Amino acid sequence: MLLVIDVGNTNITLGVFRGGSLAAQWRLTTGRSKTIDELGMNLTRLLEVESLQVGDLTDVIVSSVVPNLNYALTRAVQHYLKREPMMVSQALNTGLKLILPGTRELGADRLVTAAAAYKIYGGPVIVIDYGTASKYDVISAEGEFVTGVTAPGIRISAEALFERAALLGEIELALPKSIVAKNTVESLQCGILYGCIGQTEYIVSRLKRELNIPKAVVVATGGLSRVIASGMEGIIDHIVPSLTLEGMRIIYEMNRGG
Repeated sequence: MLLVIDVGNTNITLGVFRGGSLAAQWRLTTGRSKTIDELGMNLTRLLEVESLQVGDLTDVIVSSVVPNLNYALTRAVQHYLKREPMMVSQALNTGLKLILPGTRELGADRLVTAAAAYKIYGGPVIVIDYGTASKYDVISAEGEFVTGVTAPGIRISAEALFERAALLGEIELALPKSIVAKNTVESLQCGILYGCIGQTEYIVSRLKRELNIPKAVVVATGGLSRVIASGMEGIIDHIVPSLTLEGMRIIYEMNRGG
Protein backbone atom coordinates (compact mmCIF):
# COMPACT_ATOMS: atom_id res chain seq x y z
CA MET A 1 0.00 0.00 0.00
CA LEU A 2 1.15 3.52 -0.78
CA LEU A 3 0.33 6.42 1.57
CA VAL A 4 0.16 9.81 -0.17
CA ILE A 5 0.13 13.03 1.86
CA ASP A 6 -0.70 16.40 0.30
CA VAL A 7 0.11 19.32 2.62
CA GLY A 8 -1.76 22.42 1.48
CA ASN A 9 -2.08 25.84 3.03
CA THR A 10 -5.59 25.07 4.31
CA ASN A 11 -5.84 21.28 4.53
CA ILE A 12 -3.72 18.16 4.64
CA THR A 13 -5.25 15.54 2.35
CA LEU A 14 -4.18 11.92 2.71
CA GLY A 15 -4.94 8.79 0.76
CA VAL A 16 -3.97 5.12 0.63
CA PHE A 17 -3.58 3.37 -2.72
CA ARG A 18 -3.80 -0.37 -3.23
CA GLY A 19 -2.24 -0.75 -6.63
CA GLY A 20 -3.85 1.92 -8.77
CA SER A 21 -7.02 2.20 -6.67
CA LEU A 22 -7.64 4.79 -3.96
CA ALA A 23 -8.71 2.67 -0.98
CA ALA A 24 -9.12 5.39 1.66
CA GLN A 25 -8.98 9.17 1.88
CA TRP A 26 -8.91 11.70 4.74
CA ARG A 27 -8.68 15.45 5.25
CA LEU A 28 -7.11 17.31 8.19
CA THR A 29 -6.75 21.00 8.97
CA THR A 30 -3.23 22.25 8.31
CA GLY A 31 -1.64 23.33 11.59
CA ARG A 32 1.78 24.87 11.14
CA SER A 33 2.75 24.33 14.79
CA LYS A 34 1.88 20.62 15.02
CA THR A 35 4.54 18.47 16.64
CA ILE A 36 6.10 15.24 15.40
CA ASP A 37 4.02 13.25 17.88
CA GLU A 38 0.74 14.97 16.99
CA LEU A 39 1.29 14.26 13.32
CA GLY A 40 2.43 10.71 14.01
CA MET A 41 -0.61 9.93 16.15
CA ASN A 42 -2.92 11.39 13.51
CA LEU A 43 -1.38 9.17 10.85
CA THR A 44 -1.59 5.96 12.87
CA ARG A 45 -5.15 6.63 14.09
CA LEU A 46 -6.43 7.33 10.59
CA LEU A 47 -5.03 4.03 9.41
CA GLU A 48 -6.58 2.22 12.37
CA VAL A 49 -10.03 3.69 11.64
CA GLU A 50 -9.94 2.03 8.20
CA SER A 51 -8.52 -1.21 9.69
CA LEU A 52 -5.24 -0.64 7.86
CA GLN A 53 -1.97 -1.79 9.37
CA VAL A 54 1.19 0.31 9.44
CA GLY A 55 3.13 -2.80 8.48
CA ASP A 56 1.14 -3.07 5.24
CA LEU A 57 2.48 0.25 3.97
CA THR A 58 5.18 -0.15 1.36
CA ASP A 59 6.04 3.53 0.86
CA VAL A 60 5.01 7.12 1.62
CA ILE A 61 5.15 10.14 -0.70
CA VAL A 62 4.62 13.73 0.45
CA SER A 63 3.75 16.87 -1.51
CA SER A 64 4.00 20.04 0.58
CA VAL A 65 3.66 23.79 0.08
CA VAL A 66 4.13 24.46 3.81
CA PRO A 67 7.88 24.29 4.49
CA ASN A 68 7.41 24.85 8.24
CA LEU A 69 5.71 21.45 8.51
CA ASN A 70 8.14 19.43 6.42
CA TYR A 71 10.60 18.51 9.17
CA ALA A 72 7.94 17.45 11.69
CA LEU A 73 6.01 15.47 9.08
CA THR A 74 9.11 13.72 7.78
CA ARG A 75 10.16 12.73 11.30
CA ALA A 76 6.60 11.58 12.11
CA VAL A 77 6.59 9.29 9.07
CA GLN A 78 10.04 7.95 9.94
CA HIS A 79 9.26 7.33 13.62
CA TYR A 80 5.63 6.21 13.57
CA LEU A 81 5.34 4.58 10.12
CA LYS A 82 8.93 3.34 9.86
CA ARG A 83 9.22 4.61 6.30
CA GLU A 84 11.44 7.16 4.55
CA PRO A 85 9.05 9.50 2.69
CA MET A 86 9.64 10.51 -0.91
CA MET A 87 9.29 14.31 -1.12
CA VAL A 88 7.84 15.76 -4.33
CA SER A 89 10.21 18.25 -5.94
CA GLN A 90 11.55 19.15 -9.36
CA ALA A 91 14.44 16.77 -8.72
CA LEU A 92 12.03 13.87 -9.33
CA ASN A 93 10.85 12.58 -12.68
CA THR A 94 7.36 14.04 -13.15
CA GLY A 95 6.86 13.21 -16.81
CA LEU A 96 6.82 16.95 -17.56
CA LYS A 97 9.30 19.15 -19.42
CA LEU A 98 10.12 22.09 -17.15
CA ILE A 99 11.99 24.22 -19.68
CA LEU A 100 10.81 27.81 -19.17
CA PRO A 101 12.65 29.86 -16.49
CA GLY A 102 9.44 30.48 -14.54
CA THR A 103 8.89 26.76 -13.99
CA ARG A 104 11.74 26.74 -11.46
CA GLU A 105 9.32 28.42 -9.05
CA LEU A 106 6.56 25.84 -9.40
CA GLY A 107 5.25 24.45 -6.13
CA ALA A 108 4.82 20.73 -5.46
CA ASP A 109 1.03 21.08 -5.67
CA ARG A 110 1.17 22.32 -9.25
CA LEU A 111 3.68 19.67 -10.23
CA VAL A 112 1.48 16.79 -9.08
CA THR A 113 -1.77 18.05 -10.64
CA ALA A 114 -0.02 18.85 -13.92
CA ALA A 115 1.71 15.45 -13.95
CA ALA A 116 -1.57 13.66 -13.28
CA ALA A 117 -3.56 15.59 -15.87
CA TYR A 118 -0.94 15.02 -18.57
CA LYS A 119 -0.49 11.34 -17.75
CA ILE A 120 -4.24 10.63 -17.73
CA TYR A 121 -5.50 12.90 -20.53
CA GLY A 122 -2.42 13.76 -22.57
CA GLY A 123 -1.87 17.25 -23.92
CA PRO A 124 -2.61 19.96 -24.51
CA VAL A 125 -4.43 20.08 -21.20
CA ILE A 126 -5.52 22.88 -18.90
CA VAL A 127 -5.76 21.85 -15.24
CA ILE A 128 -7.67 24.05 -12.80
CA ASP A 129 -7.17 23.60 -9.06
CA TYR A 130 -9.77 25.36 -6.90
CA GLY A 131 -7.80 25.41 -3.66
CA THR A 132 -6.54 28.15 -1.35
CA ALA A 133 -5.68 29.84 -4.63
CA SER A 134 -7.39 29.14 -7.96
CA LYS A 135 -4.65 27.91 -10.28
CA TYR A 136 -4.87 27.49 -14.06
CA ASP A 137 -1.95 25.54 -15.57
CA VAL A 138 -1.31 24.60 -19.20
CA ILE A 139 0.68 21.58 -20.38
CA SER A 140 1.44 21.17 -24.09
CA ALA A 141 1.02 18.11 -26.28
CA GLU A 142 4.73 17.40 -25.72
CA GLY A 143 4.40 17.55 -21.93
CA GLU A 144 5.94 21.00 -21.54
CA PHE A 145 4.62 23.16 -18.69
CA VAL A 146 3.67 26.25 -20.73
CA THR A 147 2.18 28.73 -18.27
CA GLY A 148 0.24 29.14 -15.06
CA VAL A 149 -2.30 31.72 -13.90
CA THR A 150 -2.98 32.26 -10.19
CA ALA A 151 -6.05 33.96 -8.72
CA PRO A 152 -7.40 34.33 -5.16
CA GLY A 153 -9.22 31.19 -4.06
CA ILE A 154 -12.99 31.07 -3.71
CA ARG A 155 -12.98 30.66 0.07
CA ILE A 156 -10.31 33.34 0.56
CA SER A 157 -12.37 35.80 -1.48
CA ALA A 158 -15.52 34.94 0.47
CA GLU A 159 -13.78 35.22 3.85
CA ALA A 160 -12.30 38.60 2.92
CA LEU A 161 -15.77 39.85 2.02
CA PHE A 162 -17.31 38.57 5.27
CA GLU A 163 -14.48 40.11 7.32
CA ARG A 164 -14.75 43.57 5.77
CA ALA A 165 -18.56 43.77 5.63
CA ALA A 166 -19.82 43.68 9.23
CA LEU A 167 -23.47 43.01 8.31
CA LEU A 168 -22.70 40.02 6.10
CA GLY A 169 -22.44 36.64 7.80
CA GLU A 170 -20.77 33.54 6.44
CA ILE A 171 -22.87 31.50 4.05
CA GLU A 172 -22.88 28.07 2.44
CA LEU A 173 -20.99 28.13 -0.86
CA ALA A 174 -23.77 26.56 -2.92
CA LEU A 175 -24.57 27.62 -6.47
CA PRO A 176 -28.08 29.15 -6.91
CA LYS A 177 -30.09 27.93 -9.90
CA SER A 178 -30.40 31.49 -11.19
CA ILE A 179 -28.18 34.55 -11.04
CA VAL A 180 -31.32 36.60 -10.32
CA ALA A 181 -30.90 36.67 -6.53
CA LYS A 182 -33.99 36.87 -4.30
CA ASN A 183 -32.30 37.60 -0.96
CA THR A 184 -28.97 38.55 0.63
CA VAL A 185 -27.68 35.00 0.88
CA GLU A 186 -28.37 34.29 -2.79
CA SER A 187 -26.86 37.67 -3.69
CA LEU A 188 -23.60 36.65 -2.02
CA GLN A 189 -23.65 33.16 -3.49
CA CYS A 190 -24.22 34.54 -6.97
CA GLY A 191 -21.45 37.11 -6.67
CA ILE A 192 -18.88 34.70 -5.26
CA LEU A 193 -19.62 31.58 -7.31
CA TYR A 194 -20.88 32.99 -10.60
CA GLY A 195 -18.00 35.44 -10.35
CA CYS A 196 -15.59 32.50 -10.20
CA ILE A 197 -17.40 30.81 -13.10
CA GLY A 198 -17.02 33.98 -15.17
CA GLN A 199 -13.34 34.15 -14.23
CA THR A 200 -12.84 30.52 -15.27
CA GLU A 201 -14.65 30.90 -18.57
CA TYR A 202 -12.65 33.99 -19.49
CA ILE A 203 -9.22 32.63 -18.46
CA VAL A 204 -9.78 29.27 -20.18
CA SER A 205 -11.04 30.84 -23.42
CA ARG A 206 -8.21 33.41 -23.40
CA LEU A 207 -5.57 30.70 -22.83
CA LYS A 208 -6.99 28.57 -25.63
CA ARG A 209 -7.05 31.53 -28.01
CA GLU A 210 -3.61 32.98 -27.25
CA LEU A 211 -1.88 29.57 -27.18
CA ASN A 212 -3.86 28.31 -30.19
CA ILE A 213 -5.06 25.18 -28.38
CA PRO A 214 -8.83 25.28 -29.06
CA LYS A 215 -9.27 21.56 -28.36
CA ALA A 216 -7.29 21.45 -25.11
CA VAL A 217 -8.84 19.19 -22.47
CA VAL A 218 -9.91 21.08 -19.33
CA VAL A 219 -9.66 19.24 -16.01
CA ALA A 220 -10.89 20.65 -12.68
CA THR A 221 -9.91 19.56 -9.19
CA GLY A 222 -10.09 20.93 -5.64
CA GLY A 223 -12.72 21.06 -2.93
CA LEU A 224 -15.21 23.26 -4.80
CA SER A 225 -14.59 21.89 -8.29
CA ARG A 226 -17.96 20.11 -8.50
CA VAL A 227 -19.84 23.23 -7.37
CA ILE A 228 -18.14 25.45 -9.93
CA ALA A 229 -18.20 22.93 -12.77
CA SER A 230 -21.95 22.42 -12.36
CA GLY A 231 -22.44 25.92 -13.77
CA MET A 232 -20.08 25.49 -16.73
CA GLU A 233 -21.32 22.96 -19.23
CA GLY A 234 -19.06 22.76 -22.24
CA ILE A 235 -16.13 24.48 -20.49
CA ILE A 236 -14.81 21.81 -18.10
CA ASP A 237 -14.39 18.33 -19.57
CA HIS A 238 -13.47 16.34 -16.44
CA ILE A 239 -13.92 16.84 -12.68
CA VAL A 240 -11.38 14.87 -10.64
CA PRO A 241 -11.40 15.89 -6.94
CA SER A 242 -8.62 13.38 -6.15
CA LEU A 243 -6.30 14.55 -8.96
CA THR A 244 -3.55 15.65 -6.54
CA LEU A 245 -3.49 12.25 -4.84
CA GLU A 246 -3.44 10.53 -8.22
CA GLY A 247 -0.56 12.76 -9.27
CA MET A 248 1.50 11.72 -6.27
CA ARG A 249 0.86 8.05 -7.03
CA ILE A 250 1.93 8.62 -10.65
CA ILE A 251 5.13 10.43 -9.63
CA TYR A 252 5.89 7.73 -7.07
CA GLU A 253 5.55 5.02 -9.73
CA MET A 254 7.90 6.96 -12.03
CA ASN A 255 10.56 7.26 -9.33
CA ARG A 256 10.15 4.05 -7.35
CA GLY A 257 13.51 2.45 -6.74
CA GLY A 258 15.35 5.49 -8.08
